[in-house]
Amino acid sequence: VTLPVGVYHVRIGAIGWEEELKEVVLNSDGSLKIEMFEETIQLSEVTITDVALDRNISSVQMSAARLDIKAVQKMPAFLGEVDLVRSLILLPGVATVGEGSTGFNVRGGSVGENLILLDDAPIFNSAHLFGFFSVFNPDVVKDATLYKGGIPARYGGRISSMLDVTQKEGNSKQFNVRGGIGMVSSRLLVEGPFAKDRSSFLIGGRVSYTDWVIRKIEDVDLRNSSAQFYDFNVKINHKFGEKDNLYISGYFSNDQFSFATDTLITWRNNNAVLKWNHLFNPKLFSSFTAAFTKYDYIIEGQESPNLFKSEYDITYKNFKADFSFFPNVNHQVDFGLGTILYDFEPGRLAPTDPSSVIKPIDVENEKSLESSIYVNDEYKVSQRVTISYGLRYSFFQNMGPGEVLEYQEDVPKSPGSVVDTSFFSSGKVIADYNGLEPRLSFRYSLFNNSSIKLSYNRMKQYIHLISNTAAVSPIDIWKTSDKYIKPQTGDQIALGYFRNFSNNLIETSIEGFYKLIDNVAEYKDGAELLLNENLETDLLQGEGRSYGVEFLVRKKSGRLSGWASYTYSRSERKIDGPTSQEQINSGQYFPANWDIPHNFSITTNYKFTRRYSFSVNFIYNQGRPFTVPESVYRVNGVTISNFSDRNQDRIPDFHRLDVSFTVDGNLKRKKNFDANWTFSVYNLYGRKNPFSVYFDNSSGSPQAFQLSVLGRPFPAITYNFKFM
Repeated sequence: VTLPVGVYHVRIGAIGWEEELKEVVLNSDGSLKIEMFEETIQLSEVTITDVALDRNISSVQMSAARLDIKAVQKMPAFLGEVDLVRSLILLPGVATVGEGSTGFNVRGGSVGENLILLDDAPIFNSAHLFGFFSVFNPDVVKDATLYKGGIPARYGGRISSMLDVTQKEGNSKQFNVRGGIGMVSSRLLVEGPFAKDRSSFLIGGRVSYTDWVIRKIEDVDLRNSSAQFYDFNVKINHKFGEKDNLYISGYFSNDQFSFATDTLITWRNNNAVLKWNHLFNPKLFSSFTAAFTKYDYIIEGQESPNLFKSEYDITYKNFKADFSFFPNVNHQVDFGLGTILYDFEPGRLAPTDPSSVIKPIDVENEKSLESSIYVNDEYKVSQRVTISYGLRYSFFQNMGPGEVLEYQEDVPKSPGSVVDTSFFSSGKVIADYNGLEPRLSFRYSLFNNSSIKLSYNRMKQYIHLISNTAAVSPIDIWKTSDKYIKPQTGDQIALGYFRNFSNNLIETSIEGFYKLIDNVAEYKDGAELLLNENLETDLLQGEGRSYGVEFLVRKKSGRLSGWASYTYSRSERKIDGPTSQEQINSGQYFPANWDIPHNFSITTNYKFTRRYSFSVNFIYNQGRPFTVPESVYRVNGVTISNFSDRNQDRIPDFHRLDVSFTVDGNLKRKKNFDANWTFSVYNLYGRKNPFSVYFDNSSGSPQAFQLSVLGRPFPAITYNFKFM
């Protein structure tokens, strides 16, 4: 903070901590240490003697949501498992294709167009147990911010959104132990100082025990299945002096799903981050980060004669340097650079027994280098006007060793149209792409309680999540851009009006957006994506567009708190190649798999007393599109379906009500132990929401059947505790 010499009153506040008010006599440069106490009693009324800083009105940032972790922990959750990722779908502009699906869709984008960062390391699969639970342990999370638009220039690599999650740093004052015991998992967190006020540690973990739930399922195959996961978080930080801080963090997870007795699927996330923050002087701050991520999955066939093992993995290595320069109190300049090395192993298939009928396949590895440099300038022109403008330049190289097939021109790519093969040695550039990514945000304050904001951003995405299902799974594959598969480019413009009421107690906003995407990837009919050595022959690229309007009303405090949101949006694709085999729906726009026009949600928490609270979530959205067979015909005794144009029908609408009741521990300020109980019911009225529709042709004509994943109420009880 840069200020003239003088006497100031400084208010320090953070979610979940008691507010501090200090008088500061400022004569020269220096630092000020503030000790804060965790808030244990939330007052029903707060009298503010000065004008509160309201970020949603006064900041230039729009289309961003910072999640209150304590509020997330109060929300009703499936089997009592607090889920950071699932809570995102309660926000405007965020949706999912159904229960038990991995990931989320933001403003008409696919799951693979979201960058999820944990302490600056990417998470390639954000779910446990095929999407039922999040990879984020809520006890470990310090802060989570979702950027849907107006994305700052320091972020890149995805075209739809950025979810930036930060782990807690550990308590540098005293040892704490907290945890919870739930219906399907338990968790434990230990934190404390190595050296008081200088270094601290945090260790957290979760383990599941879900098989008892699976044993209750009527389906015989599922009843004989098994599912389990565990994850582990660690973070260490050390303060070398007033200007240097070092952070080391890691995340490790393992999931296993055994289907009946014939298939075992294992997938793992492994992340490690080293970060050094250095203060050059009061006006220049720096952060240097090295990150490593490895994601892999293994499929094992365990039924003879199909005995096999299939493996896939991604290795990600990143180094970046970020700087912030503060010329004065109204001016901030951010700049930096970074580079990422990708090493993709798209798949290996090998028999595990001499009697196996499986033939070995080894898809060629892919190596790529993605680098970037950026600068962003935020300038407060006046009390009414703030502008932020930036430029990011990214460049990408797909490198050898490898071989590239050459195809006959003017005909669709297929194994039959190969005319030649080119070989590239290690480090040789196979294909390269680059481009500028401008960013612009503008705020104009109409009154003290309202403002208008405008943003534009261009994003480039050089890696692609390849899937031919509506809901992605852990065994879908990531693919780098190459000679034939080009990077995606997304341009988004957004306009919003923000207004607060009742002395900033109630926030309201309306935002409209329009997004265009070049080089979206779609699969051909009948495409084989897994272990495909020539993936470009089964993929098509074209255009995408999405547009919509989002409404939000939020009450931030008081006995009744929460928010309600409504989103109308459309997401469409257009694949119009030069031949009919390279077109989808005759080259016309068609709905994407995740096109959900109407989406409404409400989440509330009511505090009966300081210890007892009741929470409700309600979600309604229009059914997603799917493709239906219009008729069937038989050839040599084989039944073949004749399908309509892609995604021209919709499954029935989705709606669900969840409730929870929380009993907090005692309200003593000084205590060595605290605990609370949460009782919840997921899908209170037992709605059988269809996840998908499938067809049976055995009768000679297509007969439709709906698949419901969670079609009954799921009660749960969770016990949370904390030793201090």
